[in-house]
Amino acid sequence: MHYPLRHSRTRAFRALGFLSLILCHAPPATAQVSFSIDRSSPTMGLPDSFGGAPITPADILAPATASGTPDYGPLPTPGTSIPEAMLGLTGADFHELDALSYGQDRCFDINNQGESNPFGLHFSVDEYALGVPGGAPDVASEAAVADACADVFMSPLGPVPSPPLPGINTGAIDGDGLPSGSGYVYPGLGLIEGTTATNSDDLDALDMESTFPGMDFPPGGVYFSLDTSFVDPLTGAAHSATAIGQGVVGGDILVAPAPGVFTIYAPAPLLGLDIVAGPDSDDLDALILWENGDGDYSPSHDIFPWLSGGDMVLFSVRRGSAVIGMPDSLFGIPICEGDILMPPVFGGAGSPFPAIFIAAENLGLDTARTGAIQFSDDLDAADYVFQAPDLIANKYCQCDVTAPAPCANYDASAGCRNSTGLGGLLEASGSSSVSGILAMTASQLPTGQPGLLFIAPSAATIPFRDGLLCATGTLRRLSIAISGGSGSMSFSGVVAMTAATGVTIMPGETWYLQTWFRDPTGPCGTGSNLTNGVGVLFW
Repeated sequence: MHYPLRHSRTRAFRALGFLSLILCHAPPATAQVSFSIDRSSPTMGLPDSFGGAPITPADILAPATASGTPDYGPLPTPGTSIPEAMLGLTGADFHELDALSYGQDRCFDINNQGESNPFGLHFSVDEYALGVPGGAPDVASEAAVADACADVFMSPLGPVPSPPLPGINTGAIDGDGLPSGSGYVYPGLGLIEGTTATNSDDLDALDMESTFPGMDFPPGGVYFSLDTSFVDPLTGAAHSATAIGQGVVGGDILVAPAPGVFTIYAPAPLLGLDIVAGPDSDDLDALILWENGDGDYSPSHDIFPWLSGGDMVLFSVRRGSAVIGMPDSLFGIPICEGDILMPPVFGGAGSPFPAIFIAAENLGLDTARTGAIQFSDDLDAADYVFQAPDLIANKYCQCDVTAPAPCANYDASAGCRNSTGLGGLLEASGSSSVSGILAMTASQLPTGQPGLLFIAPSAATIPFRDGLLCATGTLRRLSIAISGGSGSMSFSGVVAMTAATGVTIMPGETWYLQTWFRDPTGPCGTGSNLTNGVGVLFW
């Protein structure tokens, strides 16, 4: 089917037949991160780092780092990789992008659920999300310090579709790449994270792992949605009405096949949207899409149409959408803001509304279905990637000026300062799979001194000796080493060492590691100190 609009459409696609089904499972050669930010973000209007143009909420941005990928901060303001004009948005009206895909996202495969690393689903949430506490850093820990809305989280998935089951998530990409108020730090995008959610950037659309060497515009086009016009029931503020201003609705999936033009790829009613209260009553808010190569959306009521040559279209809806609370067409349960949906399927529920493909609870999000809150956590953006990380580990408990350093011996990037003038630095390498080899290296230590690696089930920040005790609960001593002439020591085989203490690490558990070392001439005079902590999510 083809849905022409007033914009001309260049036929930029070619049928790929069976080859397109094969390519659905082939990872891109290199990776990048594309995103947009909400209109209320403080980065809005700042000069972008690529060309100096003021950033708008319809620009597609990228991190302005040396590698072009997320990195540790401080970082420059993101750059504009695709300005809004390239999407064909016209007029002087306010424009706001709500969802993003390049049509190359990884396909879910019912026949390939036993992959070695399940952390492929990445997502972001808005500034009012709460999350369900699991293992920090996660939505819950970062929301508590107003950092969640600029971050990207990842979640492990079992077989899909699935009814609501308790799940977890962990931080994957930070907003600014600096330690958050929770103490955790992971590579960032160059966004602003303030002291409250209202003065922090809100990441609003996301695509990962798509890259177009030597080109300014992706050859397969840009798939996106625009902001609706209804009032947010939580804040009482009206949305920007960008979609209506462009002659479409907030539930439509649009495509810009070439610079400067766009058309409707999938109209809202074919997605099960705008049925309850009419046009522009639902707002599509996250998008995971694989286009089969013919350039046209072909509706299907199968659960996995892409496995037989169809298109994969997965999405979420914004808080306030009329379809929220309606029974989904697969399980017959009320649709929530945090659910990842697919177009209506021929399920047992017999509903005309979208089907729940991944329930919000599976992502570790809080929902109204639990009865605890009025509004569910709002899923702002999502992507399903090919290369999930083998190692899921984040540093925390750095001894910055907000930490209770025992004698003001601060070091913002490591543990509290020792006799070397630096803080002891603990880092992880290898794999956090329970069947892999996880290694820890402590560096920036005094030379020729013993150190002890230990592990515990909970995080902490407690003054201890010359440093901070960053792990608590039942501590397990794993191994002793001596720092050499380089002032470092390494430990390998964390899972096996922990098992030797009588504790079996299970997939889905987060454990916290730290090194305690002797420092006879340390600044506080207690004779020992500790590195920063490292939290590891095992899978």
